[in-house]
Amino acid sequence: MNAISEPEHYLSSFLQSALPALGLDSDTYGPYLLGLFPLEEVDETEEIDEEELQNVLELLQGSSETHADQNEAFVALKAELMLRKEQYRMDSTRKAEQLKTEAIKLQEEQKRRSAEEVERLRRTMDEKKTMIDDDTPDKLLKLRLIQQYAYDDSIQYDSKGDPIETENTTISENINRLNKELEMKERQAHLKKDSEKTKKTAREETAKQNLMKAQAKEERRQRATKGERKR
Repeated sequence: MNAISEPEHYLSSFLQSALPALGLDSDTYGPYLLGLFPLEEVDETEEIDEEELQNVLELLQGSSETHADQNEAFVALKAELMLRKEQYRMDSTRKAEQLKTEAIKLQEEQKRRSAEEVERLRRTMDEKKTMIDDDTPDKLLKLRLIQQYAYDDSIQYDSKGDPIETENTTISENINRLNKELEMKERQAHLKKDSEKTKKTAREETAKQNLMKAQAKEERRQRATKGERKR
């Protein structure tokens, strides 16, 4: 298994060409300078230890085979190192700001989607509640279709099939409660329908009996009238 390699220092490439140009071996003397410039993002107020840096530069100048007496060359090297350090700090700060901005945008997008999902569930719940208040067959049928085919993919479930607690749990519980109320309303509607049917049948039977009684009474009256005429 390959070990994870560390990122290259931002001064490595520069020193590999700059030190040999000053008569110095980059592999030997490069680490002296790299250790003074941390690879991690540095704070804007953090400063390089200039005294230690100057001591290292004097050591390098004294070890140079070609530029030991050229102070200007090492002054220029110091200036270039500080310039690259500042550029690295600015780049690191910019990248950090970009990552922060992207994270904020992602968080806002997640909040927006969550809010839309919550609103969708609330509308579904309100629609169900509104239709529950009206127990007509058409309304009950429409609500039953919503209950049967509407699928809430925002609710997560564990391996046992139980809902996992989320921000939409309360809404889910309310929908389940409304479903129970729906079933009760449907049963009541069926009972009401059966009761009305029974009452209608009873009324028809009563009307039939009254009609038969009226007919019998009329027949008796007619027979009585004929009897009187014969006398």
